[in-house]
Amino acid sequence: MINLEDKKTIYDSDCLDCFLIVKRTDILEKLFSKIIIPQNVHDEISHPKTPSNIVTEFNNLKNKKFVVVEEICLHTMPYNHYKAMIDGYWGDGSIGKGEASAIALAIDKEGIVASNNLKDVKKIVEDNDIPLITAPIILTKALLETILSWDECCNIWYIWINTNHHLPNKTFADYFDNTYPNDIKIFYSL
Repeated sequence: MINLEDKKTIYDSDCLDCFLIVKRTDILEKLFSKIIIPQNVHDEISHPKTPSNIVTEFNNLKNKKFVVVEEICLHTMPYNHYKAMIDGYWGDGSIGKGEASAIALAIDKEGIVASNNLKDVKKIVEDNDIPLITAPIILTKALLETILSWDECCNIWYIWINTNHHLPNKTFADYFDNTYPNDIKIFYSL
């Protein structure tokens, strides 16, 4: 199994947003030495229509230098991968710019993709042996490392459900008992 501290982790906005919305970025800071986000994910999170509480939490992480923003430059291998994914040449069709840029940077840096959008990323990461983590996997890792209590995980999950985050189960208990063991086998241990 991968040690989260050992690899660079590149976030898509949907995964990072889960921790920004509940104001629990401390979880990420305890599990990772830093995180990387592509420039277009930065732009998504910093968009004027993004709720101010999310932007504030995100800016706090940037000010601590915990978040590193990376641009994908034209005429580079990461850009070629990115372009192929958004144009639909990898996977089962075109995918979002945030997901594509996170995957392209993970390939370039031999890192981990952090995304909840399994519909877009699952086939590509599996076909290319790219480790994948999701917000539910990170939350469970925080429980197992005693960063969070069971009740805290359940409360965070409840907020995620009620803020329309797409999750595999209705409750954290269902995820922990039924989905997490399979997620770890498929994604995190690649």
